[in-house]
Amino acid sequence: MCSSDLSESGLHVVVFDNAAMEIVSKGKTLTDWEQAFKPVRPGGNTSIGCALRFLRNKGISVEQIVVVTDEGENATPFFHQEFPAYVEQMKVTPHVVIVHVGNTDTTFRDYLKAAKISFDVYTPEGNDYYALPGLIQLLSRRSKLDLIEEIMNTPLVKRRDFR
Repeated sequence: MCSSDLSESGLHVVVFDNAAMEIVSKGKTLTDWEQAFKPVRPGGNTSIGCALRFLRNKGISVEQIVVVTDEGENATPFFHQEFPAYVEQMKVTPHVVIVHVGNTDTTFRDYLKAAKISFDVYTPEGNDYYALPGLIQLLSRRSKLDLIEEIMNTPLVKRRDFR
């Protein structure tokens, strides 16, 4: 799948542990992205906030932040502490989507709830490749309101007359 197929504007992929680094693919194919992600290994400290700080320091404004995580945020800077500074500097409040993978930790979402930061959670079950198109549709909307408006504007199926 092509990154440009999902977004009209740029796609920024930032990986993190206790430091953040942008991943850039040399092409648009799945194989190109797999190659770009080869050096990335999970484990150790998890500071999701360092990725947000990275975007802020680079002056990268985004409408949506998708965090693929086990939610075990355990190192500073914490996302919920960086978020207000990002919003203030960039003059945008990005929608946060958590793609929860791995263990059953909910630390990250608990921090977001306490800080009153709006978010959605998607938890794929096993190798749930069939649900990915639905996730892509969810991510392609600017807000929940856009999704609701699209649903409300979809005509209902009409039964034919049985005469």
